[in-house]
Amino acid sequence: MAVEPTGFIALHLDGLRTLVADCEAFQSWVGGEDAGEAKASVYIEAFYTNDNLPVHRPFCLIGLVTSESEEVATRRLFTTSGGYRLIFEANVDPEHAASQEDAGFAFRNAVDAIIAEIKTKSDGEDEEGNSYVRISRLALEDPMRRTDPLRGQVDGDAFSESWTVMLGGWQ
Repeated sequence: MAVEPTGFIALHLDGLRTLVADCEAFQSWVGGEDAGEAKASVYIEAFYTNDNLPVHRPFCLIGLVTSESEEVATRRLFTTSGGYRLIFEANVDPEHAASQEDAGFAFRNAVDAIIAEIKTKSDGEDEEGNSYVRISRLALEDPMRRTDPLRGQVDGDAFSESWTVMLGGWQ
């Protein structure tokens, strides 16, 4: 039997994974027919070691920024917030590899479409009426970059970029 997330951090991680996988732009980017297939390309960093992370580009890796996760009580109401990182990574499309600009814009356009859809869906509901996580802040943390040519010989030619996501709301 599958274990269901119950605590606020587990719910945030699962909620972010669901939100990303439900984005049609992400589904298209990873070649998924639907959110279920796309979810297989959204990994939660803390659940894996570097040796067993089943990464197949393109993907989104969700990480927890522990120093910003907190619960603050005010008059018996709690605001639950958490800081998380979304890392997007994809191989450079061989069709665009010869042109730095084409390769860069192909990645940039894909991630921009995903981020735009995340902003639209945040704090809304999915098709079944389940609420998405409430994003209070979304910021580019580490701008896109292409792999170093030496690292690329081992890891392949790829782009990556990370975003900081703050979640929170009253419970």
